Amino acid sequence: MYITGDMKDFRKFMQSVCASALRSVLTLRRAALWRLVSALCRLVQRFGALCSASALGASASALRDLVLEARRFDARCSTLGAQRTHFGARRSVLDAWCSTLGARCSTLDAQRTHFGARRSVLDARCSTLGARRSVLDARCLTLNARRSVLDASVLDASALDARTSVLDARQRSVLDARRTHFGARRATHALRCSVLDART
Repeated sequence: MYITGDMKDFRKFMQSVCASALRSVLTLRRAALWRLVSALCRLVQRFGALCSASALGASASALRDLVLEARRFDARCSTLGAQRTHFGARRSVLDAWCSTLGARCSTLDAQRTHFGARRSVLDARCSTLGARRSVLDARCLTLNARRSVLDASVLDASALDARTSVLDARQRSVLDARRTHFGARRATHALRCSVLDART
């Protein structure tokens, strides 16, 4: 059975090949296997002839369209290749830039860690100074309390001085009055004595 142009004959031929293949596998006869190989070879040859006949029967316009489409596809592939090269170069530049930014970020992280450590030291110093300031404030409050006590004692002393000065003034005035009184009495007594002496 040969392949003409009819697909029905081609289907029958394939069915016969498959049937002979099954029979050869089932019976394992050497002659059947040889016929199977020969049938497959004829199938390949006749299918190639059928494809060449169909290609020769195609129209020139269809072939021209295929050629133009192939050229367009080739040009598009070339454009995509150029774009791919261009974007590859841009990607290399961006990768280099990202590497530079990564190095800068690492440097900034190191500086941030360094300044963070310095800030921790300064915070510790500020805490120590704050504690010292609290102690000094407490001492100042104590000294202010003592000063208030001393001021009160000074006021008391000034009040005592005022009182003593008043008392001294009073005593002096009393003594002066008594001295004047006793002086007058003494003068009177001396006058009386002189009068008595004159009489005698």
